[in-house]
Formats: sequence, structure tokens, C-alpha cells
Amino acid sequence: MEDTIHEILSNLAQVGDYLKTLVLGRLFGYYISVSDFSNKYARLCIDDVGEKSDVMLTPTIAYGILAKAAIAQKKSCTGHQADKTLFAALFGKRHL
Repeated sequence: MEDTIHEILSNLAQVGDYLKTLVLGRLFGYYISVSDFSNKYARLCIDDVGEKSDVMLTPTIAYGILAKAAIAQKKSCTGHQADKTLFAALFGKRHL
């Protein structure tokens, strides 16, 4: 599986932003199916493609996935740390 993902990612630069979001959406969809909700492909879909090119259909779904993961993490935290954890999961550490 890792070889296939590497091949997909190595060719990703050759396609347009809309197709990139779809491909990354399929990748984070796979990781959701194996219960990995905080995967890097959702973040790539949002940060590296969606936000930069204003193609937000699939990245909006990725935000939902990250929100689910953040809410699950927040249940194990308390107070201000829980709020920071939720915010970081949704918007990335660069905004803290």
C-alpha cells in the first residue's frame, strides 16, 4: 500500500488543484476506514491545496474529519489545553 501511495504522491504535482483535492480526499478516506482520523492527507488537502487555491469542496470534508479527531482528543484533555488541542487539530499549529 505504501508503494502505491508513494507513486500517487510523486505524480500529484502534475495535475490541477481540483484533481489533487479529490486524490487526497480518497487517501484520507482510506485512512478513515482504518480508523486513523488524524491523518496527514486531510491536512495536505486543506493546507497545501484547498486553502491556497480556493478549491474547498473536499477540504471541507477534511475539516470535518479533523474536527471529529479533535473532539475525541478533547475528551481526554481539560480546560485551556482542551481548547488549544481542538483549535490546533482544526487549524494547524501555525495559528496558535
